[in-house]
Amino acid sequence: LRGLVTLRVLGMRLLKRIHGNFGFIVGFNSALIAAGLCGAISASTLALLHNASTVAVSAGCMRPLLDGK
Repeated sequence: LRGLVTLRVLGMRLLKRIHGNFGFIVGFNSALIAAGLCGAISASTLALLHNASTVAVSAGCMRPLLDGK
């Protein structure tokens, strides 16, 4: 039964991480689109920032979800 509890905790933490990453990416990319439409940032800089945010979120996803017990 302990395995089921661990699985439940893992699932809850994973969903929390997915929702947080999704909210960040949608907000960040929306801000980039708005900056691009206003002409505040060049297209190449926007592409770089988009790719950097993708790499940053991907790297953040590699953090462990469970304690090292």
